[in-house]
Amino acid sequence: MDVKWSLGLASVVFMEKPAILVVEDHVIEQKLLFLLAKKYGYDVQIVSSSEEALTELEKGRLYALILMDWKLPGSDGLTCTQRIRELERDKGYHTPIVAITGRAMDGDKKKCLGAGMDDYMSKPFTAEEFREMICRWIPDGGGKHASH
Repeated sequence: MDVKWSLGLASVVFMEKPAILVVEDHVIEQKLLFLLAKKYGYDVQIVSSSEEALTELEKGRLYALILMDWKLPGSDGLTCTQRIRELERDKGYHTPIVAITGRAMDGDKKKCLGAGMDDYMSKPFTAEEFREMICRWIPDGGGKHASH
């Protein structure tokens, strides 16, 4: 099924399932995010560091959404987001980036949004909260939004 929607300035056509890039260094959390995204019908690519995320994005594959951990080895999720936004500025598109973090301190959401992230989810969260977040950022993107 062809699905088309606008991501910032660019219009993207996904010939198959929209893809989500998960940037997370903890294996258990990688598996959880993978299973949740697959449950709702998305293709998932997992990387463990900011450097791997940037390398993946430089390959040219367009992602419908990026789920970004705050604490990563090397440069953190905030720095990675800023670098992604620089790359996108040159290419004329904007991929939604959602912080997935165990941090729940006052001001953390503001820091994430200030770094260029579009949303913030604090762990723990339910499968339903995850589904709602996905639907907010990938409107009718081919996933199973209505299923629970």
